[in-house]
Amino acid sequence: PAKDLYTGSLFRSRRTYAENQGDLWFIISAKHGLLEPSRTIKSYDASIDGFHPLDRAAWFVGVASQILERLDDSSYLDDRMMRQTAFEIHAGAAYSERLIDVLRSIGFSAACPVANLSQGEQMAWYARQRNRDGRLAAAAT
Repeated sequence: PAKDLYTGSLFRSRRTYAENQGDLWFIISAKHGLLEPSRTIKSYDASIDGFHPLDRAAWFVGVASQILERLDDSSYLDDRMMRQTAFEIHAGAAYSERLIDVLRSIGFSAACPVANLSQGEQMAWYARQRNRDGRLAAAAT
């Protein structure tokens, strides 16, 4: 499963946080776009940092389209629901900043709670979240 393919400590902290929020969560992949955590994929080595600017722009629009498809399947796409749907993006700046811009441009609320934090500061932020909530404190990291 994709959720087990990524093994870095920062990803594991993000995963634990996302799983314990109780909402749907997805993995943003340079190769696959929006990935369901349970989807089986093979290991790969790709980053959007290496994309040509036009390919990168198309990738962001593609990921936003994949998000809209998931929401359409669950009847979230009327105007009122769009205004009430908020996305938290827990990813590095290369992935989160423009995706947030695209989601906001089509009417959603979107933010990255760990934006502008170093990796160490992000790890501390996730640790604080675990310490605030008993459910999270018991989660494996």
